[in-house]
Amino acid sequence: MNFLGTKDGLVHISEIKPQRIERVSDFLKVGDEVRVKVLGMDDRGKVKLSMKSIDQATGEEMQKAG
Repeated sequence: MNFLGTKDGLVHISEIKPQRIERVSDFLKVGDEVRVKVLGMDDRGKVKLSMKSIDQATGEEMQKAG
């Protein structure tokens, strides 16, 4: 996934939706614009991103339950 115009990052399948999904293509296609939260970097230096942490309609961070 490209973000901030020049940066690349990875949204793991488990970070797309709060519930388990079978195929990324059921929810995303090339060229889709989505909102993400930067979670950090993995051991290979890739930026880890999350879609499920951000309300896709408002861009607000989702509140954790409990």
